[in-house]
Amino acid sequence: MRRTETVITGIGIVSALGLGARENWDGFCAGRSGVAPVRGFDASTLPARIASQVPERFEDWFRTHFPDTPVGPRFARLGLAASRMAIDDAGLELECEDPERVAVVVGNGGGGLKLIDEEVARAVAADSDVNPTRLGQWDFDPMALVNVAGSCCAAQISLVLGLQGPSTTIGMACASGAAAVCVADDLLQLGQADVVVVGGCDALVSPFSLAGFGKLVTLSERNCAPERASRPFDRERDGFVLGEAAGMMILETAAHARRRRAEVYARVLGHAFTSEAFNITAPAEGGVGMARTMTLAMENAGVDPADVDYVNAHGTSTTLNDLREAQGIHRAFGDHARRLWVSSQKSMIGHTIGAAGAIETAVTALTIKAGIVTPTINQDVPDPDCDLDVVPNVARERRVRVALSNSFGFGGHNSTIVLGANGGH
Repeated sequence: MRRTETVITGIGIVSALGLGARENWDGFCAGRSGVAPVRGFDASTLPARIASQVPERFEDWFRTHFPDTPVGPRFARLGLAASRMAIDDAGLELECEDPERVAVVVGNGGGGLKLIDEEVARAVAADSDVNPTRLGQWDFDPMALVNVAGSCCAAQISLVLGLQGPSTTIGMACASGAAAVCVADDLLQLGQADVVVVGGCDALVSPFSLAGFGKLVTLSERNCAPERASRPFDRERDGFVLGEAAGMMILETAAHARRRRAEVYARVLGHAFTSEAFNITAPAEGGVGMARTMTLAMENAGVDPADVDYVNAHGTSTTLNDLREAQGIHRAFGDHARRLWVSSQKSMIGHTIGAAGAIETAVTALTIKAGIVTPTINQDVPDPDCDLDVVPNVARERRVRVALSNSFGFGGHNSTIVLGANGGH
């Protein structure tokens, strides 16, 4: 079946580096870290007391732009804000679109998990006896159950913006945001929409999440130097940094973009998402599952490994994931792996779980458009077992014609997206 050409025309990002695509892109290019001590609750008893959190001015921004919208859970507010930014960036006039032909696809890893912590804390403040047998007597927010659902963000975007096309939520752990882009592209291929508001969001910086990931021994405990804690592919890496963020894009058919004379960041050439069926928390040995996903994505896109200039790595800063991803890249690309540039934005904003793959896809599109590859910061001692050019510490200029964006999640959920220059490959 001949592929329908699809393009990215709008980008909205809310992260620790700022509000909007421009602030975030400038921060990524400058190699600026958004990691800092946790704020908003007492984390002093936790092993990991650092995180990547959205600027406090976000709430003022949200109330200014959505004065009549119910507050809702934080992850949904982040996603709605990033969606509005992406629509504005794309110059998309929703009143001129058929609302039944505009879809919404959102990747989410943890839903309103943070809300449970907040509700329990509120119950404790009101009554020290919070025995679960007295659950019915707690003074819950009436909307708590709705707001904790992962589908809340996609629903909120559809409701507030009046979008009546397919609206769905993708839950594939850390690969959720990237898998959402794959599903959005499939909707366009199937002719079920002309435009998709797509991306990912998560807001999991809470006592439960930090304690839970800490029990899995996956978080960096470099509390004394938070800005240096996330260090993908560095030999001294000791775990990832948890972050909150949202990244949303406008993905549409090229024909639709041409009709409205939209500016294009990049084309979606193809994608793949797979399951390793190996382990709930660890990637398959030798990076074989990751390599298979990258290879399938390139085959779907009709590109050879030698065509690829850049790989936006999953690059979490955990010992095992970075090693397996490096091995997977070498398996998928062979000798060409040594000519690739590879970098990870998680070095600057930590791991934003459901938002990560979407933000990284957006940054890959910006990379193609601008001809600048963002760095992997905190590269002090290169790991010889991760033998790749990870663009250490400083951004570089390069004409990128074809790029991959990788996302690999707990449960063996893998996703790779292939992007190309507009009018390029």
